[in-house]
Amino acid sequence: MEKAAEALQKARFSSKEQFEKWFDHKLSKEKHKAGDLVLVWNTAIEMSHDWKHKPRYLGPYIISEVTKGGNYKLCELDGSPLQNMYAAFWVVLYITRNHPFIWDNADMDPELDSTGTDTKDAKIDDPDDLSN
Repeated sequence: MEKAAEALQKARFSSKEQFEKWFDHKLSKEKHKAGDLVLVWNTAIEMSHDWKHKPRYLGPYIISEVTKGGNYKLCELDGSPLQNMYAAFWVVLYITRNHPFIWDNADMDPELDSTGTDTKDAKIDDPDDLSN
């Protein structure tokens, strides 16, 4: 009887590991919070024949609320709410140019441009001369 219980437990754990391995990309590990900018997967183009030239993601949107079940209520950038709630696997974090992820992985200071010049206090004297 103990051997059968051990075999059953071993089979359950291996089944769990196999499930997690196969569906790892579907199980969302990211938890977004209210105020984050996100993109929403555009599922409307999945069955169309001309999907290559259509946007894969819609947005950016702002997360207005995270529900108890892990779904997201979104709103437009102007604050108008969207009608639907979205599951976690439909939502992807929108990374702006000033996002900490970019600057943590870059060798540059965010206040410097590609030439190493300070952009915070930069002024253009002649608007026709944009080479500076």
